[in-house]
Amino acid sequence: MNENGVRLVCFEICGEKFAFNMDFLVEIVQVDQADIRPFFSSIPLIRGFWTYRGQTVYLIDFRDFFGLGNVSATLAQKCLLRSGSEQEEETQKKTEQTHIVYNVLVVRIRGHIFGLYADAVLQVASLLSFYEYPMMISTLPRRYFAGVTVVGTELVLVLALEELINEYEFETELSRIGENSHPFTG
Repeated sequence: MNENGVRLVCFEICGEKFAFNMDFLVEIVQVDQADIRPFFSSIPLIRGFWTYRGQTVYLIDFRDFFGLGNVSATLAQKCLLRSGSEQEEETQKKTEQTHIVYNVLVVRIRGHIFGLYADAVLQVASLLSFYEYPMMISTLPRRYFAGVTVVGTELVLVLALEELINEYEFETELSRIGENSHPFTG
């Protein structure tokens, strides 16, 4: 990756810092939980979809794939206020009334629009230093990571968005959906 003039979008998931080349970013939006439909595809990163500007968009969730935790469990923990039988009913009512909104980074990968769940969008930073992703640092295939950089005083994993979902996987998934019941109808 050429460091000259590269700007990174830095974001956080479950306390872990990630970044990707800003050239992939279309928009940062907040999406209401009610607008998201869960969908478990054969591509392990895709975990839902929603309508973005009239277009159905797959949502990419790194939590399970990278072993970071479950979005529902994390949000449920944030919503719980007290314990006890009487207080549990009150908490249940408050949780049901809680309006949950997700941060979604809308990105264009290989000509397709996707949404990336993020707990927080931190900043846009210039790529000042870049180190190749070390071998043997993870059991995940190296293809998902471009490398590591330092933003401020923290190490940040730089994602290789163009490698997250290859064209064959995506076209195979679309044809599988077409053969079965399309998740975007009904």
